[in-house]
Amino acid sequence: VSANELVTKLMQSQPSYIRTIKPNENKSPSEFDVKRVLHQVKYLGLCENIRIRRAGFAYRQTFEKFVERFYLLSSQTSYAGDFIWTGGSKEACIQILKDTDIKSEEWQIGTTKVFIRHPEVIWGLETMRERYWHGMAQRIQTAWRKYQAFRAAKATKIQRVWRQKRQAFELIKFREHGDGLLGGKKERRRFSICSLRTFNGDYLMVNSRDKHTRGFLLREAAQIGSEPAVFSSRIEFLVPRAMRSARPMPRQLVVTKDHVCIVEEKVVDGLVQHALVSKIDVAAIKDLAMSPYQDGWTVVHLMSQPDLVFNCEFKTEMLTWLNSVSQGRIHLQVNSTISYNNKNMKSTQIKFVKNEAVQRAVFEKKTVQVCSGLPAGTRSQTIRDRPAGSTASRPKPQQQQQRATPTAGYNAPAAARQINGNANVQKQQRATPAPQPVQSAVQSTAPSGSSRRPSAPPPPPPPAAMPKHPRHKALFDFSDANSGMLSLEAGQLYEVLEKNDSGWWLGSRNGVEGWIPSNYLSPEPEAASHQAPHAPVIPPPMAMRNNPTGDVDNQQLDSMAQLAAALASRSPSNNVTPTSEKGHVPARPGMNRFAQEDSDEEEAWE
Repeated sequence: VSANELVTKLMQSQPSYIRTIKPNENKSPSEFDVKRVLHQVKYLGLCENIRIRRAGFAYRQTFEKFVERFYLLSSQTSYAGDFIWTGGSKEACIQILKDTDIKSEEWQIGTTKVFIRHPEVIWGLETMRERYWHGMAQRIQTAWRKYQAFRAAKATKIQRVWRQKRQAFELIKFREHGDGLLGGKKERRRFSICSLRTFNGDYLMVNSRDKHTRGFLLREAAQIGSEPAVFSSRIEFLVPRAMRSARPMPRQLVVTKDHVCIVEEKVVDGLVQHALVSKIDVAAIKDLAMSPYQDGWTVVHLMSQPDLVFNCEFKTEMLTWLNSVSQGRIHLQVNSTISYNNKNMKSTQIKFVKNEAVQRAVFEKKTVQVCSGLPAGTRSQTIRDRPAGSTASRPKPQQQQQRATPTAGYNAPAAARQINGNANVQKQQRATPAPQPVQSAVQSTAPSGSSRRPSAPPPPPPPAAMPKHPRHKALFDFSDANSGMLSLEAGQLYEVLEKNDSGWWLGSRNGVEGWIPSNYLSPEPEAASHQAPHAPVIPPPMAMRNNPTGDVDNQQLDSMAQLAAALASRSPSNNVTPTSEKGHVPARPGMNRFAQEDSDEEEAWE
C-alpha cells in the first residue's frame, strides 16, 4: 500500500533533479579540486544535458515573469518606469520582443511560456535593462543638478536685487528727509521730484581710486586725503572782480564730513589743472539761505568769514548732506532778499524776482530772475505714484493717430462713413470736369482778342505751428531697460523739455517722455522747416479757351499774370519774419551768467 501511495504522489508532482558536485574530499569551503570536479561533471551527464538544451530553447519563462522583468524595454508597456500595458501578458511578451528588434527565429511563444533559443539574446535583454536604469539615473541626476543650479542662480539674483533695493530704500528715505528740510517753503523743479531721482552724492567720482580719472585729480586738489566725499557737484560760484561786479564762474564743490571745498578747473597749455579756491570747516557754517523760488542759488553763512554764494543744481541734496554731517545743526532760511558778507566783510544783498520770460535762472546786477516752478508743497514722487503713461512703450504711428483724432462724443463708425463719403465726393469732383462759366454780354461785345484778367488765387493755408520746445537730432542709438529712460534712434528728432547740467535731459517723442543722455544729441537744435503749400493750378483764361487764335500779346500778358500769381503764392516771404521784426532771441544757457557788461562797474564788488 505504501509503495502505491508513493507512486501516486510522484505522478502528481513535478520532479526536479538536483545534481550535487563535491569540490574536495576534506569538506573545506576554501579548497577546489579541479580534476575531481571535471570528473563529476563528465560522469553525471551535465555536458550532454547542456548540449541537448542548447539544441532546443535555452530560456523558458512564463509570460508574467518575463513581462515583470523586461517591460521597461518597450515604450508600449512602460512610461517613466511605470507599467502601462492594459492587455494580456502574452501580448505584452510579443510587444516587448518586437520592440527590442529580436529576430523571430530566436524566440517562440508557447501556451504559458516564452521560449528563447540562444542565451546571448537573454544577455542582450539584461544589458538593455541595465542601460535603461543607468539612463534613468543620469536623467534624475541631471534634473537635480539643473534644479540646484537654478535655485542657486535665483537666490543670487534675489540677494543682488535686495542689496540694490536696500541701498535704494536708504537713498529714498534720505531724499524724503531732504523734502522735510525744505518744509514747503521753496518751489520745486520737475527734475528734483522725479521718481528716479536718488541722492547718490558723489556725482564727480571724487571717491574713485583710479589715478586716471578727473575725480582723483579733484581729490588731490581739494587736499582731503583719504577722507571720503559725501557730496560733489558742479556749481556756479560768485567770484569777485577788481573794480567790477562779481559774476558767476564754473567751479567744483566737494563736501566731506568735516570740510567744504571749492575747486577751480582750468586749462593751461592744453592741460587741465585744478586749484583750491576755498576750504572751510563744516563747524564754521551757521546756516544756508535760499530763495522761495525754484532756482538753485545758495548762500552759505559762515562765522567770521566771507560768505559763499553759488548756484547748485542739486540744492536739496546738498542741504540734506550738510544737515546730516552737522548732525542737524545746519538749517535753511528762505527769503526773496538774502543778505551776505562779501570779501571785505560788508553786508550785501542779493534779490530774487520772478520773470516768466526766462527759462533758467539768470544772474545780473545782484538780481536773480527766475520763472515759476512747481508748488512749494510738492513732494518727491515714488515709483507707484508715477503716471502710467511715462513708462509706456512708444506707440506706433497708427496708434498715435487714432489717439489724437477722437474727441468728445466721437463715433467711430459714423466718422468712418463720413470720411469715406468725403473721399468719394472728392473723387467724383476730380473725375467730373468743372462747368464752364457763362460769359456776360459785356464780354461778348468786347473785341475777340481781349479777355478779363484772372482773379488772384486763394491764399495758401497757414504754416504748421512752431514746436513749443527745441528739437535735437539723435546722433547715436541709445536703449535702456530702466523705467523712465527714453530710447534714441540715430537720425530722429526729439523735443527737449528740460536741460540739466548733470548730462541728462528730459526729452519727448510721440507723446512719450523720458530721460536721455545729452551727449547722444546734436548740440544745436534743428531749425523748424516751413514749406509753403503748392499753389493751386490756375485754369487758363476763358478767352484763350474759347478763342485759341486770339491776340498773342493779350495771351502773353495773361500768362505773365498767372506766373506772377503762382510765384507770389510760392514765395517764402510770407512765412519768414523780417530781420527788423525779429523778437528777442533767448540766449543760450549760461550766456547771461558768464557774460556781463562793463556797465556794471558802478556796482563794483566792494
